Amino acid sequence: MDSYKERALKAPIVELYEGELRRSGRALVGTCPLHDDTNPSFAIYVDTNSFYCFACGVGGDVISYFQKVKGVDFKTAIKELARFSR
Repeated sequence: MDSYKERALKAPIVELYEGELRRSGRALVGTCPLHDDTNPSFAIYVDTNSFYCFACGVGGDVISYFQKVKGVDFKTAIKELARFSR
């Protein structure tokens, strides 16, 4: 059986993102949910299930994304995401 963390890492960031995205090369680009962003600078890389904001310099995997957007700790994030990815 997969651990909570392994299941959590399978939860797609793209489905957690709230807003519009457009394709730009290998990324999906939109406004950053982590700061006041009017010029789309936030990229989601579907192939690696990761993100990076070119304006605020924050990036990571789906777990760190969920932690930052929801304001929760690591343990809470993996439990919530593990449920989401079933």
